[in-house]
Amino acid sequence: MGRLGNFKYREIVKRLKLFGFEFDRQAAGSHEIWHNPAARR
Repeated sequence: MGRLGNFKYREIVKRLKLFGFEFDRQAAGSHEIWHNPAARR
């Protein structure tokens, strides 16, 4: 399992939003693309 295996989806989303990330789009399968406009990442 990866480094985020112990986190629940909602916890990850909450932390991404805390750090300024915004949901960009749905990718293949259950993958999501998140973007941070301030950091251009």
